[in-house]
Amino acid sequence: MWRESLHAYGNALTDRNAAIPPGIIGSAARFDVYRNNVAWGLMNALAEAYPVVLRLTGREFFDALAHAYTEKFRPASPVLHEYGANFGDFIETFD
Repeated sequence: MWRESLHAYGNALTDRNAAIPPGIIGSAARFDVYRNNVAWGLMNALAEAYPVVLRLTGREFFDALAHAYTEKFRPASPVLHEYGANFGDFIETFD
């Protein structure tokens, strides 16, 4: 049961369309603050891992690119250093 709860919580943090998991105290707006922090954390992890892409594209475009990536790909591991392994492949398909 705790695994399902943990999965629901992680899913809700990375998917804005997911329902807020049961047991969360506070408003939806308050939970959105956590969602935003997770999104920015993932985007910053990509910026740290791909500084040349950031320099070449500029911050505004990179943020849009990273945001699109984080919407499509969730972390497969709790180790942020591993996040974005397929970012280069994603860039090739990004319009």
